[in-house]
Amino acid sequence: MPPSRTATPLVILSRFLSSPSPPPLPVLLRVHALAVTCGLSPRPDLAAKLVSAYSSAGRHGVAALAFSACPCPDTFLWNSLLRSHHCAFEFAPVLSAHRGMLASGARPSRFTAPLATSAAAELGALSVGASVHAYCVRLGLLTGDGSVAVASSLVYMYARCGVIDDAVKLFEEMPERDVVAWTAVISGCVRNGECEKGLRYLVNMVRLSSDGGARPNSRTMESGLEACGVLGELPSGRCLHGYSVKAGVADSPSVIPVLFSMYSKCDSTADACVLFPELPEKDVVSWTSLIGAYCRRGLVVEAMELFQDMEGSGLGNTANVSGGKAFHAVIMRRNLGDGVLIGNDLAALERGEQIHSYVKEMGLDSDVSISTALVDMYAKCGQLGISRGIFDSMLQRDVVSWNVMISGYGMHGNAKEALELFSEMESGSIEPNGVTFLSILSACCHAGLVDEGRKLFLKMRERSLEPNLKHYACMVDLLAKSGLLQEAEDMVLAMPIEPDGGIWGTLLSACKVHNNFEMGLRIAKKAIVSDPGNDGYYILMSNSYGSVGKWNDIENLRDTMKEHGVEKTVGVTVDD
Repeated sequence: MPPSRTATPLVILSRFLSSPSPPPLPVLLRVHALAVTCGLSPRPDLAAKLVSAYSSAGRHGVAALAFSACPCPDTFLWNSLLRSHHCAFEFAPVLSAHRGMLASGARPSRFTAPLATSAAAELGALSVGASVHAYCVRLGLLTGDGSVAVASSLVYMYARCGVIDDAVKLFEEMPERDVVAWTAVISGCVRNGECEKGLRYLVNMVRLSSDGGARPNSRTMESGLEACGVLGELPSGRCLHGYSVKAGVADSPSVIPVLFSMYSKCDSTADACVLFPELPEKDVVSWTSLIGAYCRRGLVVEAMELFQDMEGSGLGNTANVSGGKAFHAVIMRRNLGDGVLIGNDLAALERGEQIHSYVKEMGLDSDVSISTALVDMYAKCGQLGISRGIFDSMLQRDVVSWNVMISGYGMHGNAKEALELFSEMESGSIEPNGVTFLSILSACCHAGLVDEGRKLFLKMRERSLEPNLKHYACMVDLLAKSGLLQEAEDMVLAMPIEPDGGIWGTLLSACKVHNNFEMGLRIAKKAIVSDPGNDGYYILMSNSYGSVGKWNDIENLRDTMKEHGVEKTVGVTVDD
């Protein structure tokens, strides 16, 4: 029987819109007009083809209009609309369309769930992603054909939303895993601070790939290399680099920057320098990564020269110069300050003065972070006068500025000046934080100012600041050094958090100094339980036994050490 007039345009339009290559936009618009003229645009199958064609042409707005012409869209048409919005990175409209789909009564499919969960992941919409998971279970979408893609998208969603435990649980329950699932769980672990777990998964993936399992791709390797950088695992990073070369992804434009970052964080400047010219884009982050690596190795002159090269590249004359300022602060505070600028090292001080001159020359000394770094640098060199001069000249100060100046006084035993500065800070607009109180408590500890320390510790609670282990350790040290052993022990026993071995060790050392044998034994047992592998506790306990002639107890202590695998020989006391 010959086709009807209605059928002929439908067949023609369907075949035309099913072409692998999308038609030019003018042609597509004429085809759409023909569908409207023939009354075919409300058909779900034809509307779906129009939506897909417009989406491929990048005309997502017109795709949505083609969708709206159908009064009763089916699952396939809804999925076409979801895919169109997703391709345009319009994630909120994806979720809006998804809600409309569910409200219409259309049944979600294995193509619906990954689109919805991906959008939920990008928007951090955990509740939406969890609801998708629920209907996937209810509708059996996590079993059978296409279930791997659905489960992988859910793993990615949970990991991206920070619920890594649920992501791992779902991943472990998957009977079959593709590269998307592996990459999702590995990157999720790394993104959520569980880098070691992420590396373990990557190692397992590589092992299983030799038996036909999914092989890591460039995205997988990026996450593994990022984990190595965070952990400072240079040997593991080199292994992954070698595997990337073997897998043919080492030259990927997305992998090279991660390799460079990993080597920079691991302070492997030679490898970082080799990769630097290959970076597809040298932004302020890549420059400062390499500069920071030089600084951590003490190559300050080279770092300064590299910074000048960065400015010469044009970054110094853009808004990105703020990144350069931040880098300077990192050099002087975290790298030089924590490394070479300790004590009265004249060579270190000379390098610091060179940097100070350079900062002035570049006009960066008005920046708060830079000035704070200079305050910290000179304080750590023992040049408190210069440090205070820079501090007083600062037009603006943040809480870090106050903290480093107070800490500088404290570390050199100038408790009076530290307390005066703290009082000045309290009367101003900057609120002290936990680091401030740790600095001032440390100053009191160095000077043996018990009453002041007690008042400051109580003041923390008045300001709704909860003391952490470091604050308690400082107070216990202050009390114990002053001979207030019972008060120190009472404080430790009343701590709302579990004391660590360091706190018990501080108290144990004080018991030895003040010849409190009974308390010393009591504390030593608790210290050993807290940290059974620390030979120092056994030595202190052995010396305590030796001071009162309890040689049998020393022999028993040796046996306990052997049980815990502690190899240090105990028995020689420091007592005459």
